[in-house]
Amino acid sequence: MLDFSKNNQELTPITYSSVGIKILPYSVEPNQECFRIHWHDRMEFLRIHHGDMLAVHGANTFHVAPGEIVLFPPKIPHHAFSGNEQLIYDVLM
Repeated sequence: MLDFSKNNQELTPITYSSVGIKILPYSVEPNQECFRIHWHDRMEFLRIHHGDMLAVHGANTFHVAPGEIVLFPPKIPHHAFSGNEQLIYDVLM
């Protein structure tokens, strides 16, 4: 069962520059958790460059392939796992 409590809210402050979008690159080894379940007050996009991702968004699960983007709306718990090869993706906030 997913934990929707305040304990899973992402509390890391995000500092934005004069540009309205912040892009963070990530690389995850095969068959690993990309990030623990959390939620936040902003929308988040993940852009997959290499490898596959299993994205869990609320009660829904999605397979995301290179060249695709997954959208996590605000205040919806989400987490993800890498597939059988190294996963390279960007987080756009």
